Formats: sequence, structure tokens, C-alpha cells
Amino acid sequence: MNTKLEEILKEHPTLWHGQGIPRHDGKGIPTGFQGLDAVLPGGGWPPGALVDIVTAHRGIGELGILLPAMARLCGSGLQAVWIDPSFIPYAPTLRQAGVNTHHVLIVGPCRSEGDIPWCMEKILRSASCGMAMAWPRQLDFRATRRLQLAAEAGGSLGFLFHATDPGNSPTALRICLSPRDGALVVRIAKARGTLGRTVVELPR
Repeated sequence: MNTKLEEILKEHPTLWHGQGIPRHDGKGIPTGFQGLDAVLPGGGWPPGALVDIVTAHRGIGELGILLPAMARLCGSGLQAVWIDPSFIPYAPTLRQAGVNTHHVLIVGPCRSEGDIPWCMEKILRSASCGMAMAWPRQLDFRATRRLQLAAEAGGSLGFLFHATDPGNSPTALRICLSPRDGALVVRIAKARGTLGRTVVELPR
């Protein structure tokens, strides 16, 4: 490779290479799954960013892939906030995964759909938030953009769970999950700095 080009890539590790192979700058929050970290730019969940998680239906292990990062963030004293979840998180399972439940906050129920992005924006901007998760039924581009900017401003990690692919959105990462023979198939549909479209199988 050209020496000058190598210097530019070292100075700007998030530049797209044109072949979809992420450059790991070590700034990602480890997911707890080596195979997934290997294909994510930064080597983990993108800090200060919003992530779309698309599942055909709930209960396939979508929360399991977040628990290692949640344990890490809560262990450092940051809050893991659940915004209007459709179920009550099971504390013994969280503790078994190493999550300090003293730093888990559940917000809800929200009175209207508009309360969810409003609440999430405030939480993401908070310096005490490590991770915020929400299950919006509908969220337009403008509202999603506000959440992405809030995550950047607060250095927080936000997850939006969807039943269908939201299409064009300003989030930094989008993954689609589906079950397969005791495993969880993770398809990276979009990732800043890569072509995306990488598939990884994780144990459930």
C-alpha cells in the first residue's frame, strides 16, 4: 500500500476502505462476543451512537447480546435505562449476567408514543447514562436524528428495537436478528465505515 495512503488511514481510522472490512480503532464498547466484535468498526458497539436492532419477533435472544456491555457499563457506575419496555426485566437474570441492578433504571409506562423519544433524548444527553434502550412503535427520521445527536452529545449508547426494518435512518449501526438451530444470526445491514451486510452466528 502507498505510504501516504497508509498515513491518511492511520489518521482517519473510520474512513471507508471500499471492501467493507472495518478498521478497528479500539474505541468500541466490547459486545462480549468475539465474532461480533471482529466485524464491527471500532471492535464493538459504537460509543456515542444509536443502534437499530431489528427482530422479526421478540424473545429470540435480542437482549442477550446486550448484557455483556450492560454489565461493563453498569460496573463502571453508569445507568442502563429501559424506556417503556413491554415486559419487566427479570432481575435475577441480569445479576447472573454480571449486571449491577442498582444501576438499572426502568422508565414507563409512557402515556403517548411521543413520550418515548422525548424521554430517550433527555436520558442519552445525561452524563450518567451508559446505555438506553427503547421499543418505539414508530419513529420518523427527524426524531431519530435528534436521538443520534443526543447520544453523541452525551457519549451514550442507544438501542432502538424494531419489528420491521426502519429503512433510511441516521443511526450509526443497524443489525437484524433471527434464530437458527439454537443460534442467533446477526446480520449487519448498516455500519458506518463499511459496506455492512456481514453475517455472524452467536450462541443463544
